[in-house]
Amino acid sequence: MDAHADPGGRAPPLPLELWLGVFSRLANSLDPPGGVRGPGIVAAVILRAGLTCRGKLQAVGSTLGALSAAVPLRDPGPQCLRRVPSGALPPPELARRPPCDPAWDRYDQLLRGPPDPGHVAMLALLRSACRQRGLPDHGSAAEQSARLRAHYGLPSHRCALPFRLWLARRQERATPTREGLRPELLQKAADLGTRGRGRHWIPACSRPAGACWRRL
Repeated sequence: MDAHADPGGRAPPLPLELWLGVFSRLANSLDPPGGVRGPGIVAAVILRAGLTCRGKLQAVGSTLGALSAAVPLRDPGPQCLRRVPSGALPPPELARRPPCDPAWDRYDQLLRGPPDPGHVAMLALLRSACRQRGLPDHGSAAEQSARLRAHYGLPSHRCALPFRLWLARRQERATPTREGLRPELLQKAADLGTRGRGRHWIPACSRPAGACWRRL
């Protein structure tokens, strides 16, 4: 009898590396701007596939990180503001930063889940971000984070997508193209992923894992 066989007759789980390869191909199916498979469509396909089993779910975070790094973003210039709402544009301090810049990670930590009320540096960054966007900069970290999430249209509790990918999805929705990432899918992904896994299951980081990055 095979030492690795399941006594119940079930097949052993497939390795994470295999799912990373499969999901990397999904992320690599992103079309150029104006194409059918935009950020929302591709992210929806990844999330739906990831919710089918635990092994796939573990590969979703790295894949969304790779997709977030690959999507193009419009800069907050005067011409763009006439076509895209300000809440769909990157903050000015991030507009020209590459996807791997740590500043994107800091915004993920600020906006993708409840902020740490005891983190002094995070509170200072929240106040600065609110002030630059003309939002009230007083109150607790949770109140300021809620104002910023509302400004960018983020879910009120947790977000399953990296901040950069969320902005690309909002920009896509502001143009007459298809967008397949529905709020109920995002909520289901966030709820399932956070169950017993701390703050949020998708890494608060826009940089993908090395295996996934090499395939994009």
